[in-house]
Amino acid sequence: MTLDFIIDSWVDAQELHRSYPDKFDVPNNNELDELKTGNLVKICNGKERFWVELKEINDSYLIGRIDNELCTGINYDKNSIIMFEKKNIYSIYDNDIENIIKTKLLNHAILCKHKNN
Repeated sequence: MTLDFIIDSWVDAQELHRSYPDKFDVPNNNELDELKTGNLVKICNGKERFWVELKEINDSYLIGRIDNELCTGINYDKNSIIMFEKKNIYSIYDNDIENIIKTKLLNHAILCKHKNN
């Protein structure tokens, strides 16, 4: 089975950060080194920023699946498999925060249920 990867002129987020440190905050090297498959990262094709679910992490490249619909009318969209580099990552979705919020909401719901009984 052959799998085609989309490769585009992805924006170098690290270079933008170096040029405009007050406008572009990007993950540091430690955060980039801690990436795991399944993480969501945001990259840009020069027209639109979008989320990508990491499927493979290699020393020189990453492979991921686009996780949202794109608006720019290019030749790839949601669920396309793309190849890019760590330098292209604008941000990393922190699902730990989401899990903390879900846990707090669940605990709150349980507490409210006990109060009402």
